[in-house]
Amino acid sequence: MKILTNMCSIRKPAALAAGVLSAFTVLSAGVHVSVENPGPGADATAAFLSAVEKVRRAGGGTIEFAKGEYRFSTEGATPLSFNISNHNQSDPHAVALPLTALTNVTVRGNGSLFQVDGAAIGFAIIDSVNVKLEGIRLDWT
Repeated sequence: MKILTNMCSIRKPAALAAGVLSAFTVLSAGVHVSVENPGPGADATAAFLSAVEKVRRAGGGTIEFAKGEYRFSTEGATPLSFNISNHNQSDPHAVALPLTALTNVTVRGNGSLFQVDGAAIGFAIIDSVNVKLEGIRLDWT
């Protein structure tokens, strides 16, 4: 199992950094999007990105995975530009599970294992407020 040094990258939105928003507030109910397990070895990247877009359009909500194993491919990863200090990756970075420009979102894995292919970064939470990850185990294949 790899050490999770590149599991998560977080950048505060300008309003939070300026003290306009509090760091933690109650998450709103929003929409609930279930992500179906595509089956052993199948790529779940497109289903995840579709769920993220749905909660973004709704202004928040929950993305929920049934307990299981989910694979996220490097080929389906989203290229994002940001700086990671003390890190030797090229820019843009391949991000398997990007969470950008979101408010009041929970990603609930229910104990699922997320397997990221190759050298992609697992999660990147950028320009978002009140994003919560729970019940997720993350590993690279």
